[in-house]
Amino acid sequence: PLYLDDTVDFDTAVKRILWGKFQNAGQLCLSPDYLMCSEPLAKKFVEKAQTIIADFFGEDPQKSDSFGRIINASHFKRLERLLETGHGKVVVGGITDEADLYVSPTIIVDVSRNDAVMQEEIFGPILPIIIMDTAGDAVDFINSR
Repeated sequence: PLYLDDTVDFDTAVKRILWGKFQNAGQLCLSPDYLMCSEPLAKKFVEKAQTIIADFFGEDPQKSDSFGRIINASHFKRLERLLETGHGKVVVGGITDEADLYVSPTIIVDVSRNDAVMQEEIFGPILPIIIMDTAGDAVDFINSR
């Protein structure tokens, strides 16, 4: 998990978070599973993320040589299920192509703490954003899991 507040170098933080999440299509053991921040920062993050994702992978990440594919069909279906069964709102990406084992760089907001994306390691290019007003709230949430 990650916690983002307004004391960071915002542009650098967003770039590093997205690189960490979307490198190898999110299939890294060190890839962050979710981001926690205040609502105003979440909105700002989503706006900045769209530009950075385009900088990393072009306007269509599926055509990019720099954006990976999901390792196999069963893992693809698991990621697709996470996208389809959640109550959050996809604000970036959300595009899948089973024939290509492609899941686009995806950001989800308004995620419930009980959504499927919050119940297991994602291990894919899906970044849920959870609203937390303080670092203390974020620590409490992490410790409760």
